[in-house]
Amino acid sequence: MVGATDPCAAPPTPRAVAKVLELIGEGFVSVDSRWRFTYINAQAERIYKRQRERLLGKDIWEVFPTVVGTVIEREYRRVMAERVEGQVDAPFPRLNVWMEVKIYPLDDGGLAFYFTDIAQRRCAEKHLACQKKLQEMIFAGANFASLLTVLAQTMESISIQPTQVSILVMDAAGWLRHGAAPRLPESFNDAVDVLPAAGDAVPWAVAAHTKRVVSVENIPEHPQPAFRALALSCGLRASWTTPIVAPLGGVLGTLSLFYRDCARPSQMEEESATIFASLAGLFISHTRMMEAASQRPPPRGLLRKA
Repeated sequence: MVGATDPCAAPPTPRAVAKVLELIGEGFVSVDSRWRFTYINAQAERIYKRQRERLLGKDIWEVFPTVVGTVIEREYRRVMAERVEGQVDAPFPRLNVWMEVKIYPLDDGGLAFYFTDIAQRRCAEKHLACQKKLQEMIFAGANFASLLTVLAQTMESISIQPTQVSILVMDAAGWLRHGAAPRLPESFNDAVDVLPAAGDAVPWAVAAHTKRVVSVENIPEHPQPAFRALALSCGLRASWTTPIVAPLGGVLGTLSLFYRDCARPSQMEEESATIFASLAGLFISHTRMMEAASQRPPPRGLLRKA
């Protein structure tokens, strides 16, 4: 039996608690009732990419103004007002992470947050879900455009930055044609349909021509005026394009990511886009093989009518 004077029965000291919080794998921060940072652990420093000394005592909404108006702010304020536990799962584009945050009210009127970056986990889950959906669609006889649309939508759901995806398919004449772009304006899709692969044209045409990734992190400074005007008219300020290349080296199309801020994809997003470009290449190749087979006369068999 543990006695009342046994040191094991005593509550942990603030120093002991702080030591534990410094060792956990989750980010941990606390704020007071006026939303000022009162504690930031080492993992939170790494996620925030800032030293805690620069943040302690500062207002969380002034430090992270891009969070204002998001689901994260709404949940934080709900927990602060209702004094109940809360949780939110949302992107944090400024830090290029996807946060899972658990929120707890504190006795002093403030809040404590435990959070971790779940971007990699979400990415793996999205890939598996996409694979399952594509298999079901293929067995159901879904058309080529529908398969490309699923790839584009999955890529958009993976991205931490708000992203719009376009997949272009190169036709037999060497022209890039609209394949799928579920969230881009029709005006944009119409304008980019039927473009030649060229080394001095728009980014996706350059990517198809050179067979290399083309990244434009600031479209307002792009030298091609027609592309610049079209993109800005649709609210697009950055793009990243990878060519879709066949196993034997021929170009089958392009996959592009478009952003409404000057940005570029994370390594995780680049890897996902490359995987989806490969899948798109398989669909394009298979469709062409089926089309070619349907146009050939049937082979002469050994058994035929006299």
